[in-house]
Amino acid sequence: MLFKQRSERLMATHVGLATLCGVSLLVLIYIFPPDPHMKQASRNQSAGITLDIKAHLAGADLLKEHCRKSVGRKEAPLSEVLKSLIVIDKYKVLYCRTGKTGSWTTMQLLYNLELGTNMSRREVRKFAREKRLPILSDFSEEDIWLRLATYKKFLVARNPLERLASVWSGFFVTYPVYGWNEKYSSMMETICPEMKTKKITCNKTIEIKWKGNQTHQLVPFKAFAKAVAASANRTEFQNQHWKPISEICSPCQIHYDFVGHMENLAEDLNTFFRHDVGVVGRDNIFPQRKPRIGDQMLHKDFQKVSIEDMNNLYERYKDEYGFFGYSFENDLQRLAKASVRK
Repeated sequence: MLFKQRSERLMATHVGLATLCGVSLLVLIYIFPPDPHMKQASRNQSAGITLDIKAHLAGADLLKEHCRKSVGRKEAPLSEVLKSLIVIDKYKVLYCRTGKTGSWTTMQLLYNLELGTNMSRREVRKFAREKRLPILSDFSEEDIWLRLATYKKFLVARNPLERLASVWSGFFVTYPVYGWNEKYSSMMETICPEMKTKKITCNKTIEIKWKGNQTHQLVPFKAFAKAVAASANRTEFQNQHWKPISEICSPCQIHYDFVGHMENLAEDLNTFFRHDVGVVGRDNIFPQRKPRIGDQMLHKDFQKVSIEDMNNLYERYKDEYGFFGYSFENDLQRLAKASVRK
């Protein structure tokens, strides 16, 4: 409670900063940082990448610009944001982790940097189950403010529609064994409203098979898209893997130094850790660029989504487009072109 009250006061006013246990100067630097030369994450504008030109020119400055235009925007409690900030003390880095934004690729790099190892993805996943990297909420209040004021902070963004397509393809279709079709079966109500009132089975379900004799009733993408668009007000439809990145990382509360993009993840991680953080050597642990498949998933999955539902999705992810330099108009044009080619 004390931390919550103090956090709210700090974000709203100068008054009381001097009482913060010897770190008042650091807190002032954090809340009212100087305007250093910001480096933009994305360098590659190759075919299919849907970043607005502003994102290439501004990077983290785009966050500041959008925050200035979003006065009065409701922010997540700072205590919740701290739970998403991974701490790498060895290199003085904070990483806001979000689902379906290349987080395991990033975590593999972070583990190897922090521990001085060269673990594979599989080894990192196994190790992480036994020993996770610290998160900022693990620390004392004084140590939290110290790290916020002095560490380099970064996040990775992704085109909102491609992120949704990736979630559905991975967790609902390719690996139904995770049980997400069952967990989110109520999403079917968005296309079969009679399910809720008459307690009947929706005839629009599709049965998919898993290894052996396992079968699952697939939540169609149309139902998934409708549910996600309504998820701001429907807790049963919420999940960190499709929650807007701006709501998880709260870039108007946390001053991020660098914004990477999933579309250029290998280059962006290299740029940030080489030029901003100062990592030397360790060439063998940095990720390699992979072929993009986001365009393919976008074209395949969104073709049957109505204009009304697309507009509702835009409203849900409007801040993602503004904060991170993506273009909804560009996405609609890509979908239209794909339809013409068919």
